[in-house]
Amino acid sequence: MAKHLYFIGNGFDLHHEINSSYGHFRDWMSENNPDVMNSVEEIYGDCDNDWWSDFENQLASLDAIRFGEEIAWENPPDLMSEHCDRTWNDAEIEVEQQLESLYSDLRACFHDWIEQLDMPLVEKMVRIEMQDSIFINFNYTKTLENLYGVIAVR
Repeated sequence: MAKHLYFIGNGFDLHHEINSSYGHFRDWMSENNPDVMNSVEEIYGDCDNDWWSDFENQLASLDAIRFGEEIAWENPPDLMSEHCDRTWNDAEIEVEQQLESLYSDLRACFHDWIEQLDMPLVEKMVRIEMQDSIFINFNYTKTLENLYGVIAVR
């Protein structure tokens, strides 16, 4: 029976001086992938520090109707045309393509960012009880595995 249960989150990596916050991701992406950053701003609007601190939830909270209206506004259909339905369909396809492209680019950027993160500082290690412990790790890095030798449940 386990005596200790550890939930490991991003604070663990930050303690080990790994720049792994979403704010760090934003800064890295601004420098290394400004086109993707511009797409985020175009699609989601003004993405301030609060937006980035809740990045995962913000991605899911896109007002797709507002975004679709903006696309349709840029390419208004001719309501008198017999091809009006096709124009609306074209706007819907444009929304889907822009979102798929953005999410694909974000996944690639996120992967590249994680790959370049610094290694954890050994001098920042904390005492962890290994015997009779269970670890649940929510981090993207392998600090717990590589520095402490723990095999964690993800």
